[in-house]
Amino acid sequence: MKDSDADGAGGGAPEPTSESEERDWVAHAESLEREATLADRIPARNALLLEGARVWEDHAGEPARALRAYERILGVDPVNARALEGAERIMRQEELWEALTELYLQIVSNTEDPKDKAALYLRMAKVYEEDRGNVPDAFLLLRMAFEEDPGNDEAALELERLARRTGKLNELLSTANALLSHTKEPAAKADLLARLGRWYLEVCHPEYADGCLNQALQLRPNHSGALASLAALYRSQSQWQPLGQLLHHMASVATDGEAKTAALVELGELCERQFDDDASASASFRGALEVDPLSRGASAGLGRTAQTVDDWRALAMALHQQSLAGPEPEEAVGIDRALGELCAHKLGEKEAAIEAFQAVLVNAPEDARALRELDPLLTEAARWKELAEIL
Repeated sequence: MKDSDADGAGGGAPEPTSESEERDWVAHAESLEREATLADRIPARNALLLEGARVWEDHAGEPARALRAYERILGVDPVNARALEGAERIMRQEELWEALTELYLQIVSNTEDPKDKAALYLRMAKVYEEDRGNVPDAFLLLRMAFEEDPGNDEAALELERLARRTGKLNELLSTANALLSHTKEPAAKADLLARLGRWYLEVCHPEYADGCLNQALQLRPNHSGALASLAALYRSQSQWQPLGQLLHHMASVATDGEAKTAALVELGELCERQFDDDASASASFRGALEVDPLSRGASAGLGRTAQTVDDWRALAMALHQQSLAGPEPEEAVGIDRALGELCAHKLGEKEAAIEAFQAVLVNAPEDARALRELDPLLTEAARWKELAEIL
């Protein structure tokens, strides 16, 4: 939907401003409408009508006349966002459901762009579901929106939600398959195949899901939705080797840091638990920490699988950054304790270990593990005053 009114277009009659005289809002709104009638450009006309509608609604207390102004705009500019929002607002407040439906249908009949039509059907579906409690018709409208614009994520997700709620996932699959048969553009076809694959998974048809998802990836090898659904399919069937290869690919092509981190953490856990390969697991966890040093999953995984000094240093750096990020006190205790133990027993960095264990005591003064670790460290460093404070 567009907002086709130029800012400030038309100017309009001066708004009543004097505090010493009664503001004649009705006269002001009527003056704006007369100016709109004389305007020779649609943007200027619309701007005047919008301002008049605002006055009718907010100051003159005449929502019906405001609605007429919005309808005048929509008569010549059916996708004017501000006018449609205003008309919707008044009709919903006044519960003018039939009039609102007729308005939508009139606008749809004057709209050629499939994306605009889909947006209108989405609006209609919301009214039918939320205001009228008419779920079957809301489903039909969402299906119409999806058919007009299969690439509209909101339409697809809302249709999926309502199909799940009403038990119509098979009907959703039929609609998507019908659209697929005459979708030629590769990117649009890949999107539709990826959606179909996910929906087939939900209705327990993994064989159809696999076919759709692999077709999508043939058209777009890095399609994030198809990759995510194929990973779900492999998990559900315990296909660990294909899943590992897929996660490696997902991590390599991810452009979003969060997605890349998630793929690497899962790959690390897969190597650790299914392949008993701590070296590969630690490499994946280290890769995740390079992308996001605050990833708790990656640091926990590296803590379990670290084998080399490089692993331990990478983990220590991540734990230090996590400590600096201001976690909750209970979380901070665990982070600082792990950092202290790592520095003391793996890296031989005793000053850093003392600092970490002292940080533990800030949040947990009676922490037995930190106190036990600090005793010999402070003794060896001859830091008697600090040692006396914890005894």
